[in-house]
Amino acid sequence: MRSVNTARFNSNSNSAEYYRVGVGASLNHLVLWTYFRRLMNCLGYPAEEFDVNDYGINTYELLRIAIGEPGYEEKASSYSAYIAGRPDRKTMYPDEDSYYDDPTVNAGKWNWTKYGKYTGANGNTTGDSDSFAGAWCVSFISWCANRANIPDCLIPNKEKSTSNMKSWYIGQNRYKAASSGYIPREGDLVFYTAHTAIVVYADKDGYYSIDGNSDDTVKYKGKKSYTAPVGFGINGSSSYGKMPPIADNVNGSTR
Repeated sequence: MRSVNTARFNSNSNSAEYYRVGVGASLNHLVLWTYFRRLMNCLGYPAEEFDVNDYGINTYELLRIAIGEPGYEEKASSYSAYIAGRPDRKTMYPDEDSYYDDPTVNAGKWNWTKYGKYTGANGNTTGDSDSFAGAWCVSFISWCANRANIPDCLIPNKEKSTSNMKSWYIGQNRYKAASSGYIPREGDLVFYTAHTAIVVYADKDGYYSIDGNSDDTVKYKGKKSYTAPVGFGINGSSSYGKMPPIADNVNGSTR
């Protein structure tokens, strides 16, 4: 049975226990971030915007970026293919960024996205729309981390592989197997055999996530039991999060 430590919901706590999520904290590091948050709060900034935890990660900002993305659909072709012989399209989308930033234009199953463009893993060139080539679930997370100004040393900002991302968390001693009984916090990563997502809410019975490359789009997923994933990448939040406004109950495909 998974148990929830309700004391960890107290976002105003400055105790060492508040920051420890399976890894020992440096006292000096802890004090530094505590005073930083207090200073920002005194200057009038919302405390949660500077809620950098013991890892130095602002999971609030990571989630703020991620929850702005549901509804983004992967493209059926590259930018160059889309505008080829079509000056009207070139006028509407004068460059790659304007094309890839449009969340719904030229929707298809070929893994062309702004996230893959960012990590250098854009597009499926296999000729098989069901191929995992160019799969972009991890590129989505890397893109979000970069936009949230989270240093690459804290969450890899250019990673595109589920196995590599999982191995990185294991190497940082920030990985918990699903069988361990760990209840993820908001902003943690959830790892499956060939897919990765960001946890937005969890309790003792399961969790919700926001997933890139789920049914060819970015979407909320849940509620899933703890038998679904293989493990979690810990990003240090003390909060179990908030129920997402939209969530389905069907496991989306990824490709």
